[in-house]
Amino acid sequence: MDCSSGFLVKWIRRVPVFLLAASSHLMMFITLLLWSPHNDNYTLYFILSGVYGIGASVWWSQIIAFYGVIFKENEEPAFSNFYFWSSLGFSVAYAYSDSLCTSVKIYILIALLVFAIAAYILVEYNNSDKKREMRRNLNTPNVEQLVHVRDNEVTLLP
Repeated sequence: MDCSSGFLVKWIRRVPVFLLAASSHLMMFITLLLWSPHNDNYTLYFILSGVYGIGASVWWSQIIAFYGVIFKENEEPAFSNFYFWSSLGFSVAYAYSDSLCTSVKIYILIALLVFAIAAYILVEYNNSDKKREMRRNLNTPNVEQLVHVRDNEVTLLP
């Protein structure tokens, strides 16, 4: 799915791919809340694990690609920050895993998913505003684009 999510991003942009992954995880979490497992229902086990795998592959591959786009100048600190917070999240989840029941953990995951998608959309919106501003500035000529300086002679460009 990693390769196909990169292909999808080229065709339909990042936001729909992230929303698709988020909705698949949200549907899986709701199913886990409503479902009472039985020994004879093996197919749902495999379906839920497949849905989780598809969503997780989109998250991991596209978040890393998104960090590369957002932090072009400071990739090393950005990626170390990403892996630090990922590791901290795994550690916190491991620390509270014995003390909370499964439904509470699923509600925590749903809340974090909603927060993460809202934060992602905000960052994507701010990034698109910066790109629009850069395009607008490229279309309006500045002094360097109107004047050519060579050997201390200033000439106006046509």
